[in-house]
Amino acid sequence: MTSELQLDFDVDPEIQVERFPKIVREEYPSARIRHVEEILVANDGPVDYLGWVALEGYQEHCFFYKDDDPDRETLRWLISITPQESDMPRLKRVLQQLYDEYAEGDLGVLIEIPDSYLPGSGPKANIGFYHNPLTDEINSGIITTPIDQQDRILEDVAKLVPARDLETFVLNATRTLRTELREEAERHLIQGNVSAVLERDDHFRLETTREIPDGIHSGYTGTEAELWQKPVSRVEFLSGAQGFVQIWIPISEEEISLVSVTRGEFDPKTAVDDVRQTVSETIQ
Repeated sequence: MTSELQLDFDVDPEIQVERFPKIVREEYPSARIRHVEEILVANDGPVDYLGWVALEGYQEHCFFYKDDDPDRETLRWLISITPQESDMPRLKRVLQQLYDEYAEGDLGVLIEIPDSYLPGSGPKANIGFYHNPLTDEINSGIITTPIDQQDRILEDVAKLVPARDLETFVLNATRTLRTELREEAERHLIQGNVSAVLERDDHFRLETTREIPDGIHSGYTGTEAELWQKPVSRVEFLSGAQGFVQIWIPISEEEISLVSVTRGEFDPKTAVDDVRQTVSETIQ
């Protein structure tokens, strides 16, 4: 099974892939994180919405799909193969022949939840979380090893994770990720026209016009904006002699601005919150 993670704004897929396993481990510390070598994504073919994930060293593979009526012969073939690195070009050629849409990537992570109720070290549930280059979205998926014991393994894993079942656990983790990313982005956002406020402040200076960098608000990264700066030493409620408060005003939006701070002798999150609140109150 697979699904897409929908956000209200553009977020760098690398940030999402990096953060998701941390959230999972916070909720279930026994989860194992696996490195992904390569991801093959295909659609409009015998087993639709296919995501093939090759793990470190190409020693293990798993795949995810979303198709109510998959071609059984193709599905059995996918289950049966474990290609070595040297076999990957052939697999890619076959998928390109079978599917109308095909793309390759390497941005993803696999999270394993071992089934401690079944004997041996092999039975497990696999959570895939990877960038789909066809849609530029993040896909999440669940499949078990071995796949022919999927119902039993998912039933067992549901007793281990802090949720009704594994699908709900993954959904909760993606919701947590979405909430964290939104809160972090909105921390920097100021609603209203701040131009007059900045012009009245003798210590704020219009430095340049440039693109908003990463790490402030993913929805505005790369947007052309005016950059205003004020030394931290001139801000009464911030302690420290070094660093700057920065206000970014997108050229295309007069009623939106973003606040950031450079490095200094203060907590950056608290500083951003205090500056945002102070400027917002001044506008009102």
